[in-house]
Amino acid sequence: MISKRKDGMLYNENMSNLDEEYQYYIDNQDELANQYSGKYLIVKDKSVKGVYDSEIEAYQEAKKQFEPGTFLIKPCLPKGADKPQVFHTRAFFRR
Repeated sequence: MISKRKDGMLYNENMSNLDEEYQYYIDNQDELANQYSGKYLIVKDKSVKGVYDSEIEAYQEAKKQFEPGTFLIKPCLPKGADKPQVFHTRAFFRR
């Protein structure tokens, strides 16, 4: 549900729930990765509601069952495997 804060900014009340869902995933990432590594998880109400082989399959199933913005779809990876990789180059260009 979209609401207006006292400062006039709009926000989605469900976003705080997604923070809780994400925290559940982080807190249980080792255990989840042991069980579901490489799969896509639907996380809602601080539990795994579905496990799928692809992100699109997880989304299609989640939107049938839950209101948009109330669930989290997360690739299940071991800790550290989902960190962004940064590449540097020594290339330079002349005019």
